Amino acid sequence: MEVILKAEELDTLGMVMDFRDVKSIIGEIIGRFDHVYLNELADFAVLNPTTENLSKILYDELKKTLPPVVKVEKVTTWESDRCGAAYFE
Repeated sequence: MEVILKAEELDTLGMVMDFRDVKSIIGEIIGRFDHVYLNELADFAVLNPTTENLSKILYDELKKTLPPVVKVEKVTTWESDRCGAAYFE
């Protein structure tokens, strides 16, 4: 998973957000998808478990979880080192 974040202003340390905090938030979100059969998850009760849909779900979850001053620019989910799908608004 690749995440691009943005902010209109940097914080007092000159960052959009500390990578350690971002990694923790992402870890909590993707933890529910790790080593499970995606077809059995409520997220995919109606949606197909495509890489595109997974990118959108991760995008939406990040958008709800991040501090209000930090925006999600794009989420890319990779199936392999050369094949992935991105979601952005």
